Amino acid sequence: MASKRICIVGTGYVGSVTGAVLAELGHHVTCVDSNPEKIKLFAQGPPFPISEPGLPDLILKHRGKRLFFSADLSGAIADAEAIFVCVSTPTKTSGIATGSFDMVYVDAVARSIAEHARGDVIIVEKSTVPLKTAERIEEIVNGTAPAHQRGKFHIVSNPEFLAEGSAVRDALKPDRVLIGTRPADEFARTFMNELYAAFPQEIILHTRLWSSELAKLANNAFLSTKITQTNAIAALCDRSGADVTEVSRAVGMDGRIGNKFLGAGVGWGGSCFGKDLRALIYLLRHFNLEHEANFYQAAHDLNYLLRERFVRTMHDSLYSLANKTIAVLGFAFKPLTDDIRDAPAIDIIGMLAAEGARVRVVDPEAGMKVKETFAGKPGATNIVTVPSATVALTGADALVLLTEWDEFRRLDFTIVASLMNRPAWVFDGRNVYDPAAVVRAGLSYYGVGRGVLRSSTFHEP
Repeated sequence: MASKRICIVGTGYVGSVTGAVLAELGHHVTCVDSNPEKIKLFAQGPPFPISEPGLPDLILKHRGKRLFFSADLSGAIADAEAIFVCVSTPTKTSGIATGSFDMVYVDAVARSIAEHARGDVIIVEKSTVPLKTAERIEEIVNGTAPAHQRGKFHIVSNPEFLAEGSAVRDALKPDRVLIGTRPADEFARTFMNELYAAFPQEIILHTRLWSSELAKLANNAFLSTKITQTNAIAALCDRSGADVTEVSRAVGMDGRIGNKFLGAGVGWGGSCFGKDLRALIYLLRHFNLEHEANFYQAAHDLNYLLRERFVRTMHDSLYSLANKTIAVLGFAFKPLTDDIRDAPAIDIIGMLAAEGARVRVVDPEAGMKVKETFAGKPGATNIVTVPSATVALTGADALVLLTEWDEFRRLDFTIVASLMNRPAWVFDGRNVYDPAAVVRAGLSYYGVGRGVLRSSTFHEP
């Protein structure tokens, strides 16, 4: 396999992992970012600006050999056979097309490619983008490039299906590699086949451009609504006395459904699900598919309602949140990452503090982001970061699990109970604890869709 010269534009989670993995596959990769401090950290670290298991090892293995970090975008584009667009595509929050993706960064990269690319070049959409983005990029590059360069741009959709916390593993052992091209663009298909020659041919899936672009949105819409479906059943379990963990176990044994993404809790967060679901809703409404858009809108809205409902349960169980000391375990939106984008913890902690609770937050990776997240917001003085679960729990009235890090899963509730005030509660936002073990330790328990179990020492007034 011949090594390809690759330029990665954008060194967030997608760009940094994609660059490191392509280097591992034997290609010459230059990762470029407009943030010089970020490039400096990647070029000189550790520490690195992205916390992702396995990523530091790949960077250190290939840096200076096949993997390079640079702020010279024009030079990297000029030298590349393929340019991977891995820049941010945030949700547009105002004006026309509110709810869709803000494409300002993608457009800027396309203009830079038009100006600096040489000869036939592959432009790879790696960021999650709206339908027909390839057409938009084509218009920009062919409309602004010098006359001799026009017609030499080959647009490819190659979306990522990475999960933070396992992104390196997912990229090295993908369940599929999706490649969308124009039907007549044999040059692009051949290049991408050679780029991914290390992977089994049966997982390489070639489609049309628009199918590939839409597949990523459809993929995340399915996963997010599957979680929300479980949480809808969990709400019924809370009212009826059923246990959602038992219901999910039974449902997950159906081979047509599977047992993944059936965990009830405080809902999903992160940079992808909400953004992609909102983009799909916008797209459906753009094509006047109102009923379909309403289906996804309901799933989206329920996910965020879960956060408020969880805090309401805490309030009703404690009779008041004012002056209560709450130990919050977890701040990142999921374990094995420091990413707090759209993390349920942000809204939940904010609501607790606004109600007058004293909130102690501990997270092994994202704890340092707590102070800056709430700076200047109502109730910020009620929120502190602490170094350990032991410190958070000492003298606390409630334990709130929001991120299921292994160290929080393994708590000894006999010890936990000895640290906390009495009566005390455990609010299990991820349904990972054994309710019986919590109650045996003398604590009251609530799990989402599992109902309330009061300790034997706690009696209704």
